[in-house]
Amino acid sequence: MKREKKNFDPVIKEKKFKKSNMRGLKFTILGSFVLIILVGVMAILMSIAATNRSARVSKELVAVQKLVNVKKEEVATLTPAVTDFVNKFVKTYINVPRTDDDFKAREKDLETYFASGLKQGDMLDPNSTRTLKSAEIVDFKSVADVDTAFVKVTYDLTTYSQVEREVMEGKKKVKKMFEQSNVSTASNVLAVPIKQSGKTLAVVADPYFTDYSQPTSKKKVNSLTTKLTEDKLVNTATDKQIHNFLDIFFAKYTSASDTDMQFLMSDPETVQLDLVGYTAKNYKSGKGFISKVDVQFTEQNSKIVRNEQMTLYLSKKDSTYFIDKLVHNLGDGK
Repeated sequence: MKREKKNFDPVIKEKKFKKSNMRGLKFTILGSFVLIILVGVMAILMSIAATNRSARVSKELVAVQKLVNVKKEEVATLTPAVTDFVNKFVKTYINVPRTDDDFKAREKDLETYFASGLKQGDMLDPNSTRTLKSAEIVDFKSVADVDTAFVKVTYDLTTYSQVEREVMEGKKKVKKMFEQSNVSTASNVLAVPIKQSGKTLAVVADPYFTDYSQPTSKKKVNSLTTKLTEDKLVNTATDKQIHNFLDIFFAKYTSASDTDMQFLMSDPETVQLDLVGYTAKNYKSGKGFISKVDVQFTEQNSKIVRNEQMTLYLSKKDSTYFIDKLVHNLGDGK
């Protein structure tokens, strides 16, 4: 039997060759496409990393700049110089003499401590004196962006009165007037807001007594004042409403308990003082109101009048007002 020869077909071989080449070309194109995607992803990731590094560097630069600015402002710390300044001021401030000449001398001394634009508000009472017994700085911290020394003071309050008595003159009894004094001792924590600029220290707001459960030239330092302008004052009707609220607030502030005050203010506080009077300028601020107040008090068992300054941040609550924050100065810092 003869075997048949298989004929070689060049066309079939060429087709197989072409199919093989096409398959390789597809893999090459696909591989190139994948490589391009990977390179693109890596480029995006590197770009994100660079952006993050840039943002981090920017934040660090801002932090450094803030630190530099703080150093430039020279925020006061409780150094021996600050301690000496506060102690000397407290001694001059607490001691209130009886005679007109001594009182004027006290005012002159206080001017060397108070910042420019801040006036001494105490009034002379010839029937009362206040004498410092001891003073101790118990804390020093920032309150509403103002460095404040908290000083525990103990002092004597002396009141003088005239009494009529019968005395013997020869064989007769006659009535004569005599002076009688009454001394009481009190302890409080006095808050003293101060500011340091270079080597200059000054008291920038009226000192105030607080519930603490918690000399150089002053020409370069200005007292704390508001930047609110007259055009931001509330209208007459609103001004009257706010004054009515302040009448209630100050009556309670000097007589009620902290528990009672929670219906009037978010951070309740009270003082053991007698209210003499107050003046207030009321401004519109966003959705709320700001009241800048000069208020006068007398200490209980004394007729010595002293001035305090307050900024009250108010919001409307039903038909009345509510104190969101009380700051013991006229500055605009919260």
